[in-house]
Amino acid sequence: MKEQPKILLLAGEGESTAILYNYLIQKYPPQVIIEESVPKKKFFSRRINKLGYRTVIGQLFFLAGIVPFLKFFYKNRIKKICGKYNLNNTPIPEDKIQRVISVNSNNCINYIKKHNPDLIIINGTRIISKKVLRASATPFINLHAGITPKYRGVHGGYWSVVNKEPHLFGTTLHFVNEGIDTGKIIGQKTILPKKIDNYITYPYIQQGLGLQLLDDFLEAVIDKSVEEQEPLTTESHLWSHPTFFQYLFSKK
Repeated sequence: MKEQPKILLLAGEGESTAILYNYLIQKYPPQVIIEESVPKKKFFSRRINKLGYRTVIGQLFFLAGIVPFLKFFYKNRIKKICGKYNLNNTPIPEDKIQRVISVNSNNCINYIKKHNPDLIIINGTRIISKKVLRASATPFINLHAGITPKYRGVHGGYWSVVNKEPHLFGTTLHFVNEGIDTGKIIGQKTILPKKIDNYITYPYIQQGLGLQLLDDFLEAVIDKSVEEQEPLTTESHLWSHPTFFQYLFSKK
């Protein structure tokens, strides 16, 4: 009898992590490592250095002034999408979680070396360091909510619609390397979003597509028989959250 593969879910705290966990336990119950969130002061300091004060302030106004209203008014649409794709956001039991300060910490690296998983799935973490990636010969994979390399970063679905490229609305399953969503592609799946959908509902649709990709490729990745695919587009761009005025003027 074939031994069940050991899966490690290396993730940040959040609903998408819970959804991914509840999908995986139906196939191969994973070990789970969850890292602490980056302290807000440190997070915004980095973002300001990268994007500038004006952009970051605009993003904060968007996150505080628009996102809560979208979550309230589209909660029924979110429930419908979750039902369609069977997205289960039941929290992960605490006794199933190994918590670390960072995925790049020595504690995390030691855990990977000790348990030697057959596959490591990344979800919503900091950028994985070279030290972690080299800690094991195990493949690291990630479900990215966007079609890479053109829609790397965050909210790739939203930006594809804003840029009038709805044919590039989708999700990418890829190997993880030292860049930001730049690893070799395992599979990509697209869908034309409906007019009712928007910034707040897009990620649920994309996670639904992502679970379909795992259905298609998980066994091949574990068996190391998967063939890398060419991207749907070779143009590369890194995206961030929209600002308050970007969202208003985009009408998406």
